[in-house]
Amino acid sequence: MSILEHNLEEAARRIVEMQYSLTDAMLKAHPALSDDEFLFNVPSLGEVEASGMRWRFRKHGLGFTFIECDSGETIEMHDNFGTPNTIDAWRLQCYLEAQMGIELEHKKIEQDLKSEASKSNSIFRSIDATHYEIST
Repeated sequence: MSILEHNLEEAARRIVEMQYSLTDAMLKAHPALSDDEFLFNVPSLGEVEASGMRWRFRKHGLGFTFIECDSGETIEMHDNFGTPNTIDAWRLQCYLEAQMGIELEHKKIEQDLKSEASKSNSIFRSIDATHYEIST
């Protein structure tokens, strides 16, 4: 099953849209913190409201996992929390697996993302070996 069958661009745009909303919601919930201190001084677990929805979050490593309380929509911001325009295969995999209810192969997602980014009209611009910016 190709990830492209599930509209890679649409999923990526939704993830980035929610990453902006969730980043804003988290920074508003903790206004005294700078970006550098943010990951160290927020609770490990909690809830925020973003885009009119309640999201549970869990802090881990260099980022957060957000799960929308009603739908189970999952936004995985496992790194680069301060750059919500960033996407990678892991973010896509977590999002699509939660949406589709099936497991996807990580290597296949990486390959599809890299292939899509190589197209001249792609919305994806490679910023390093695994991360991409989304053009709007």
